[in-house]
Amino acid sequence: MSTDDFESILGTQVASYQRIRLFAALLARESGLGSEGLTVVGGSALEIYTLGDYASDDIDLLVEDRGRVERVLREWGFRRKGMYWRNPKFPVLVQLVGRYDSGSRERNQVVATNFGPVRLASIEDIVWKRVVEARAWNRPEALDEAMLAAQRYANRIDWGYVERKGRENGVADLIRDLELAARVPKPPGARAGPAINRKRTE
Repeated sequence: MSTDDFESILGTQVASYQRIRLFAALLARESGLGSEGLTVVGGSALEIYTLGDYASDDIDLLVEDRGRVERVLREWGFRRKGMYWRNPKFPVLVQLVGRYDSGSRERNQVVATNFGPVRLASIEDIVWKRVVEARAWNRPEALDEAMLAAQRYANRIDWGYVERKGRENGVADLIRDLELAARVPKPPGARAGPAINRKRTE
């Protein structure tokens, strides 16, 4: 795919969370990694799950082969500066993250796009990691971010897994409070997120 093709597809007027989803699908396809080798993680996955109620300032991607992904990024006009890949014509920075950000692969979700499937980090991993971030980094707004996801998916989250990760990471009390608050009924008209598929995706 040429740079012009890339710009014409992603330059359309779509919501930010849709742009992330399309970008990841295109990158997975053009690099040859597919959804098995590229996962949207962190705040980018949270933005997709919350349909843009949370906005990420970059695109976080876990990739199995950095060389193949970096080749495609360069073809699309991106250049690396520090931790990020930048393209002056693309509104979002891209970060290729390490394996420590992957979470439980068996809980990952795969969603469809017009350009192929996209793998997302699981909602459970996003929730407990945000809670850990709130305490470890003294970043209370991360609890609000966790709540955005927890409320939207309260009845579909595997809370047993989230609680276990909370105990392992010293935030069991915060996880319990989050779960109780998330189960309070949402007001009429609240938007539902995309369905969570509980089948294994490996």
